[in-house]
Amino acid sequence: MARGWKTVSRAASLILAVLLLGSVAATAPVLAAGTTIEFWHCEVEQARQDTTNALLAEFQAANPGIVVKVQAIEENDMRTKLTTAQAARRLPNLVSLSSELILRLGNAGLLDTKAAAEVIDGFGRKDFYAGALGFVSTPEGGHYAVPYTGWVQGIWYRKDWFEAKGLAAPTTWEAILAAAKAFNAPNDRVYGIIIGTSKDLYAEQVFTQFALSNRAYLFSADGKVTFNTPEMVEALRFYKDLANYTPPGPESWREARDLYLNGTCAMMFYSTFIMDDIGIERTGFKGAIVRDLVKKTGFAPFVKHAVPASFGAVSAFGITSTSSQEQVEACKKLIRFLMTKEDYIKLMHMAPGGFNPVLKSVAKSPEFLEEPVLKAWGDTYRTIAEGLDSIQTFALREGRIFPDYGNISAQFIIGEALYNLTEKNWTPEETAEWAQKKMEQTVK
Repeated sequence: MARGWKTVSRAASLILAVLLLGSVAATAPVLAAGTTIEFWHCEVEQARQDTTNALLAEFQAANPGIVVKVQAIEENDMRTKLTTAQAARRLPNLVSLSSELILRLGNAGLLDTKAAAEVIDGFGRKDFYAGALGFVSTPEGGHYAVPYTGWVQGIWYRKDWFEAKGLAAPTTWEAILAAAKAFNAPNDRVYGIIIGTSKDLYAEQVFTQFALSNRAYLFSADGKVTFNTPEMVEALRFYKDLANYTPPGPESWREARDLYLNGTCAMMFYSTFIMDDIGIERTGFKGAIVRDLVKKTGFAPFVKHAVPASFGAVSAFGITSTSSQEQVEACKKLIRFLMTKEDYIKLMHMAPGGFNPVLKSVAKSPEFLEEPVLKAWGDTYRTIAEGLDSIQTFALREGRIFPDYGNISAQFIIGEALYNLTEKNWTPEETAEWAQKKMEQTVK
């Protein structure tokens, strides 16, 4: 979905990957005597692995007493892998995970909150976007992990089409539904909107924004699951109505991206990872590429019904509590290295727009902003970066964190509920009751 750091050639990357694993004879004696840490992350794209591996090799060269064993694992597979590792008591020492998985590990007492606090304080808490810190907060007010990057979700829409029909920007339920109806022409293979209808995280992310805009919360103030409230049922009913204007069959982020890029849908929900794809006219793409799509695209960063609601996600570095003190210190040193300005910018530029710094000083720096994709989006990008202060999630309500959300999300209960609603034609009421029971069982 994104381009990697171009300064590392493929040949150099292969050499660095070998160094990373400690397989070069000249370095073996130093590595064998050092502290070994295992690091899992979800950046499986080859270009991102090349960048990450190069930086890890630099870190090891500067810290010959530390060996980093790294695994890149697909995000959906990471959940299963963590469960297996947890059962076998063989967790890695350092993880880079979505906040949902961080909450899951933290709720099980498997993350070192003291180490996270020391790293955060080292950078200065005021330099972190408040929303990013909130996503990994503990119920006691500490932090399970160190926020690392974040993205903002919203509706990306064909601004030129909206202007031609005189339609309002899709920021309210009414405006979104009106536009979906106006542009939907399935006989011409043009669709009004793409929303998630598969049993996956994308569907959960899209629905969250509608639910929160109707004050439909996943937890009550005292921590009980509340997926069957009238507000949630109303949000499910609206979601089912919108699904009438999507392509047939289960839809996920790949369909959303592809249909928008080739000009066959008017609106789609997507994270800011799409900025790179929209900004580059690729050859060999499935379907015709719409030219000058950046100029033709608008972004609605919130959905409004009862209240405006924004949505986003944060990934964070978590140090596991099963690590030795030597491994904890090595992990802290590695996080500081990767989030030091020069190296941090290299990592963020792996996916311009999708990877957004959680440190204000970096996000506003000319060195970070002087990147072709970010420059092409101009003021739109500045709005997105500032959105990291106000993004919301089901795990947060009125400043309180509910770590049980991590377990609910890990089982894709919301995604499956939306699949049942849209593809199996369940009623909103039976969908809500089914999900309520599944969530209550999970929390117990």
